[in-house]
Amino acid sequence: MKFALGTAAFNHNYGVTNTSYADLEQIQQILDLGLSYDVTYLDTAPAYGESQTSLGLCSASQDYAVITKVHGETPQSLEEQLQSSLVQLQHDSVYAVLLHDENLLLGSRAHHIYDVMQKLKSNGQVKKIGVSFYSPDKAEQTLEHFDLDLIQAPANILDRRFEKRIFQHAQRAGVEVHSRSLFLQGLLAISPTQRHAKFQDQADLIKFDQAAQEYGLTQLELAVSVLTQQPSIDCTIIGCIQSQQLIEIMQAYQKMMTWNDLNLNLESEHLNLLNPTQWNSL
Repeated sequence: MKFALGTAAFNHNYGVTNTSYADLEQIQQILDLGLSYDVTYLDTAPAYGESQTSLGLCSASQDYAVITKVHGETPQSLEEQLQSSLVQLQHDSVYAVLLHDENLLLGSRAHHIYDVMQKLKSNGQVKKIGVSFYSPDKAEQTLEHFDLDLIQAPANILDRRFEKRIFQHAQRAGVEVHSRSLFLQGLLAISPTQRHAKFQDQADLIKFDQAAQEYGLTQLELAVSVLTQQPSIDCTIIGCIQSQQLIEIMQAYQKMMTWNDLNLNLESEHLNLLNPTQWNSL
């Protein structure tokens, strides 16, 4: 399993559990620490505020393979956003560029957008092209019509939708699979009392907390345990705003790699819980 540092909270407010964000000094410390843990990638996007600019100011970012996600509603804007990202990141090229909008390769301009992505790949500015998905249905439709190098999608101990329908098929087709939302924006990494009131009566979270207590694990450790059971994922994105958080995540992963007696099914079908964009309806 490889890891990517998620940068959504680098100089940018992100997640329901973060009351602050990583400043430039903290970002540099996290990047340095990540290299000591053999973290391979940085996951970023223009939509993440000043994150890309902050990465460009940190020398350690040059030692990572960078994945950036652009909206690119038109072929021209896609190219312009990538060029702007390269300037902010102070990189000549990136490992991958992903479409941040999963609908773009399903719309009327799909082939034009795809052609631009292929051009960026052929001229050496990106090594791989792909899409960041939210819906398994849209992932299936896109993969039927376009050859992608890399896909990114949510996956965690509650959310197994892509694992069941997409990941193995994608890997067999030679597509690199990256997962995000390991902690569901932090919900699965904190104790029940730390969660917002709207989450207190969620049955799937209660079941998750009970399982952690039964096995004598922290919520963080139980959430990380899913990584030991997912051979169809090549890389997982982990987000943090302090070095200590990264240490705790990696220690939890190393601990859970030694466990063989976890046989849990905590899968949720509650899409309003699994998709943070729908949390307002809870």
